[in-house]
Amino acid sequence: MDNKVLVKLLVPEIEKEYDIFLPVNRKIGNIIIMLNKAVNELSKGEYPIAENDGLYNADTKELYEADKQLIKTNIRNGTKLVLLSSQSKKNSSIWTIFLIHFISWFSSWSIITI
Repeated sequence: MDNKVLVKLLVPEIEKEYDIFLPVNRKIGNIIIMLNKAVNELSKGEYPIAENDGLYNADTKELYEADKQLIKTNIRNGTKLVLLSSQSKKNSSIWTIFLIHFISWFSSWSIITI
């Protein structure tokens, strides 16, 4: 699929991990909205729908800018991304735990195409 990349999405707030195809021609802000809705639905509401989620690179800890197209970022097949809700970003203990232990949290995963 030339117009999509397969990434691993880590969601520390609900301790889940998903393999997801993302469209390369979409802006990060639009992708975050789609991811937020998809994870909320898959978690049966456990993950909150929020307006100010952040999308981070799990390896570099880079926060992606909402107005940048995915293809103009360093996101490629196999990139590990972290979705943090605005609620968890306000809770510094969750943020600290994410930075230290995020990889060990994740035990279940699914493939999603958005």
